[in-house]
Amino acid sequence: MRTLLGLTASSVDDPSKRTDRHVPAHDLLGDPEEKQFRHQQVRTVDSMVESMRTYSHIAVAPEAEREEILARAREYLSGLPDSRGVFVRPLICEAVRTIRV
Repeated sequence: MRTLLGLTASSVDDPSKRTDRHVPAHDLLGDPEEKQFRHQQVRTVDSMVESMRTYSHIAVAPEAEREEILARAREYLSGLPDSRGVFVRPLICEAVRTIRV
């Protein structure tokens, strides 16, 4: 299945392969607590592509590669069924905290 995240990998970084979210143990810290906060944004294809232009792994990629990535993203987003160019982008903020013991 094609995903937008998979289509935006660059020679600088591939966000879809980031898996290490380990919080190292420390004598002065308690166990980490994790929580997710969900939000949504209503986006157009153009607003999403322009936002993606600011993602660090895309912004620092060579210009030709950057434009190719954004063109792939635009094609993917434009082909979403029933989007009519507007869609809801789900956002998930993952927070981790620990308390000093």
